[in-house]
Amino acid sequence: MQSLLGVRKGAQSRRYELQADCLAGAFLGSVWPSLGRTRQDWTALLDATRAAGDEGEEHSHGTGANRVRWLERGYRAVSPAACDTWSAPASQVS
Repeated sequence: MQSLLGVRKGAQSRRYELQADCLAGAFLGSVWPSLGRTRQDWTALLDATRAAGDEGEEHSHGTGANRVRWLERGYRAVSPAACDTWSAPASQVS
């Protein structure tokens, strides 16, 4: 998706992976109302995303907190323009 949108800036990295979370959020934000999902479903998705974060030795996808931050950012914005992880401060892409 990132290559198709022309927003890929380099090799796979934590910023790349968090950008993918944000783009997923933008997509979900655009279709969520039509899916008949509840707020509890959204909370469960956020919990699963947080649990899938890199909290140990390997940090290729980002911490659970940052994965949730970027997913929610895309969801709220409903736009790939909100997903510029490349210029985000290091604290937001850890």
